[in-house]
Amino acid sequence: MAGLVCEDLIQRHNLAQRRVAVVDLHTGLGPYGYGEIICDHQPDSAGAAVAQHWYGDSVTLPLAGTSSSVPKLGLLDYLWHANMSPQSCYVTLEFGTYSTDHLFEVLLRDHQLWAAEDINDQRFAHSMEMRQHFCPNENAWQEMVLFRARQVLGQALRGVSS
Repeated sequence: MAGLVCEDLIQRHNLAQRRVAVVDLHTGLGPYGYGEIICDHQPDSAGAAVAQHWYGDSVTLPLAGTSSSVPKLGLLDYLWHANMSPQSCYVTLEFGTYSTDHLFEVLLRDHQLWAAEDINDQRFAHSMEMRQHFCPNENAWQEMVLFRARQVLGQALRGVSS
């Protein structure tokens, strides 16, 4: 569904011919409170060069082994990559929370609970744990996220307007 929405946006607004910055916000990987700029463009591509120019040396590339993220297939990113002008880029701004081991435990437990029947109370209780994992209810984490998000979105705006 998201792919169809994005295809429609790209076509309707002629985004393949325009300078575009896509910043996809995520949480869960990396150091607590840090916003890693993850670029899934091919390392030698125009998109990776644009990301490096706009965001500087803090850009990481999973395909080059410089990211806390591993290379992935089937991402929405790739729809955008195929439809972006050479003056555009798509990055993920990933804010770290807790350990990767805890991330996998939380996700596994979520899948287990949804595979079982008639345990809505347990699902609800676990949803609160998931929320805490992906969006810590701590002022320090929230302030770090807001600061870094403003910084990266400012870089994106300067990039598309230069």
